[in-house]
Amino acid sequence: MPLAAAQSMTSWLVISGGGAHEWFPVSMAAKAKELGFSAQELKGMTTPTKDVWFQNVPDPKNPGQTLQGPHSTGTALPAGQSGRASSAAHDILIGKLDAATTKRGALVRIKNFADRYTRGGRSSIGKF
Repeated sequence: MPLAAAQSMTSWLVISGGGAHEWFPVSMAAKAKELGFSAQELKGMTTPTKDVWFQNVPDPKNPGQTLQGPHSTGTALPAGQSGRASSAAHDILIGKLDAATTKRGALVRIKNFADRYTRGGRSSIGKF
């Protein structure tokens, strides 16, 4: 992707000042562009990190176990919560989006991911 296109696709992150969970991660800007998403659409597909709680996330280190916890912020978590839930959930989301071949398919994957792995499900996703 040309530099100008990459800058356009990621400019919404700079404008928002961070602190937002990206339902289509900025690290996948090239894929988002390939599927036809605009920077404005991606900006609308965010949720404040403080409002994102991951649950039922398969624990890659302990098969058969699940993780739960808030979106990582870099701060220590109370007992029983795991920052690994956030990391594992992001890996799952990226894998699902990487398999998308259409914009509609990506949106369905995001909604299904939210329903399965976040408290609040698809209602916690930004407007799109």
